[in-house]
Amino acid sequence: MASITKRNRLVGSVYVCAQRSVINVTQNKMKTFIIIIMMMMVYYLIIQLNEMTYVWQTTTFADFLTPITRKTCSIMNNNNNNNEMMNMKKRRIGMLLLYDDKSGDSTWSSSNELMTKVLANRMKYCKKYDYDLIVANEYLDSSRPAAWSKLIAVVNTMKKGVHDYIFYIDMDIVIMNMDKSIDDFIDLAISMNKDSDVIMTNDWNGPNTGVWISKNTEWSKWFLQQAWNQDHLVKKRSANGVPHPFEYEQRAFHFLLNTKKWSSRNLPLYRGNSSDIAKHITLLPQCAFNSYSLHPLDWRGSREESQYVQGDFIIHFAGKKGQIKVNLMEHYLGMANNNNN
Repeated sequence: MASITKRNRLVGSVYVCAQRSVINVTQNKMKTFIIIIMMMMVYYLIIQLNEMTYVWQTTTFADFLTPITRKTCSIMNNNNNNNEMMNMKKRRIGMLLLYDDKSGDSTWSSSNELMTKVLANRMKYCKKYDYDLIVANEYLDSSRPAAWSKLIAVVNTMKKGVHDYIFYIDMDIVIMNMDKSIDDFIDLAISMNKDSDVIMTNDWNGPNTGVWISKNTEWSKWFLQQAWNQDHLVKKRSANGVPHPFEYEQRAFHFLLNTKKWSSRNLPLYRGNSSDIAKHITLLPQCAFNSYSLHPLDWRGSREESQYVQGDFIIHFAGKKGQIKVNLMEHYLGMANNNNN
């Protein structure tokens, strides 16, 4: 009888210990769950705070932390048009853009209020200089990301023979200073290089394809078609597994030009004459017509040359995503309206 009682006590003790263990495990799991939830909430709040204050961070705070000394883009001050340029017949210039209205991204839907403002900004500019605004969505090729289609859109538009020059511009750009004409940049490029078939700007990575000017020549059409033909660059990695730099069609420009950024990686090299191609492409400083909105803690490149300042032609929100990009564009569209009224 004593042995049974002892056994029952032992079983009871084991049961109590097991119960306490279960309770402890449950409590630990609950604590872990609560900590995870709290961390997620903090992370979400940080993201929301960053989105809400990003415009302030890149303007007021940035001006305080890393002020820009330049008041204008110096190369534009050196653009003294000679008489030959001044007396040339009026150029037929088209400003070309395209966007994927069926991508599912509501930001670039034709019914979106932001899109309406962006288009109004460009229409106002084109009206001032009697340029044609060309919405080239008909050339979107669904077999590739939409950004690639800018190449064939410009080629096919030039083939129509209506324009002497095409000014391509991404959708995430706001024209800030409407006193600067596209003709000004063409004149500047010609004064630097009489063979300027394509006019671009450099950022810290080299040529940027968010905005550029193409002269309607056989060479320009050949070059842009060559860029489009590099379908091996559509994938994110090369055949030997090396990640391609940049997104989309910008890879093709760097490949054909064999830029430092491209040649510094173990990537396939263009077998043609990159040096000859470079002779037809004039690269202007970034502030000429491709200023960025940089975060003050972004130390890439030259902030003096890249960061937008009052008086620059455009501001380009390259690399910005989601609500941050929307907020920035809304802010600068408001500024552009005030600047150009």
